[in-house]
Parts: sequence; structure tokens; C-alpha cells
Amino acid sequence: MTSPAVPSSVTRGIRVDVEGVSQRVRGQQILRDVSLRIAPGELAAVVGVSGAGKTMLLETLAGWRAPDRGTVRYDGAACHANLDALRTSLGYVPQDDIIHGDLSLERTLWYAARLRLPAGTRKGQVDEAVRDVLQVLGLAGRAGIRVGSLRSIAI
Repeated sequence: MTSPAVPSSVTRGIRVDVEGVSQRVRGQQILRDVSLRIAPGELAAVVGVSGAGKTMLLETLAGWRAPDRGTVRYDGAACHANLDALRTSLGYVPQDDIIHGDLSLERTLWYAARLRLPAGTRKGQVDEAVRDVLQVLGLAGRAGIRVGSLRSIAI
């Protein structure tokens, strides 16, 4: 799922194209024919229940795992065939290990946006991107909730 694009005045970055990615682990199908596109400047969220394949997808997008089938492309370049050239452009933030549980959801997203949006993005544009993501995910009413307490509430 992707949010509305960041205003065009700050849209820079890399286009991500994932086409027909499938992944098996120890005989179990984890990813099946996953396709998605993320335009430069879009903020994407990968959400799902435990065991749904989120980590596997992110590891595949980051180049840590080559897919059994399908392709991952960054600006048209095949990720796994050009991994050395793409390493300086790829990053992966692991599941909640580095998120401070006492921060609000909104503040956590704000920090993530500041790290990932292009340098020079104005505060107002960051605020707008965070509001858009909260709205798209249906979490605008929970923006002030501590991240550490999100596991215990039904969304």
C-alpha cells in the first residue's frame, strides 16, 4: 500500500518495480506472485499479520534474498543482478527493534519520513506526508498513541 505522492517540488528518489516475485522457504510458499510499484517520493507501508511474509518481502526488496521467481527493479535496473551498484541506495529498517516505544505513532512516522525523504524537504511537507500516511492507513485518530501500546489495541 502506498500513500499519496509527496508534492512534486520534493519528488526525487528511486522508482521500485516488483513483478511476480515468489519465494519459498523449506518447501513453504511465503510470497506468491507479488507485484507492486512505488514511485519516487512515495512512502510505502508493508502491513499484515505475523507470518504473512512482510519480512521476507522487505529482505527481497533490500537485496538480501534473490526471489525464486520474478524481478525487483530500481529505476529499471534489476536489483539482484546489479546489487553492488545499488548498495548505496538501498536500506532496510528492521521490524520494531529500533523504534522507541514511548514515542507517539505520529512522531515515529515523522522521524522515519525525515530519514527517507529527500534532503531539503521542508517541515510542512514532512508533516503533510505523515498526515497522508496516517489517513491512508486509517490511523489518524491514533496519531498520539505510544508506539509501544499499538500491539495491544484493535485497529
